[in-house]
Amino acid sequence: MPISRPRGPGRARTMQLSRDGRDPILARLDGTVVFAQCDEGQKPVLAQHVIQVVRIASATLARAGLGALRRGVIEGAQASTYLQTDVGLVLALTLPSGTSIADGWSALGRLWADKAQAATESGG
Repeated sequence: MPISRPRGPGRARTMQLSRDGRDPILARLDGTVVFAQCDEGQKPVLAQHVIQVVRIASATLARAGLGALRRGVIEGAQASTYLQTDVGLVLALTLPSGTSIADGWSALGRLWADKAQAATESGG
């Protein structure tokens, strides 16, 4: 599994990526980074890139009359980036290209449940 929660009493509710996952980021559509596990200097650049990808994909879907972008996968030779967007937030997670689509969606769903739902409930 690409993402696991630490177990045991008294531990903070944080998620740790396995060595296979990289650069998870949760950002607001205005570019504000809510959560990221990457180099500090890379956070705003990564957030802007992910938001731009989502905006382009959303505009393309809208022009085709297909509705709003909710989830997507960008497949590459070395890795695939999984995206989910809702309620003014976008979440991206990059996994190795050998990861099955089902496992990728599962990892993204767990990360969304942990990070995005907490961000919307707290308003921040």
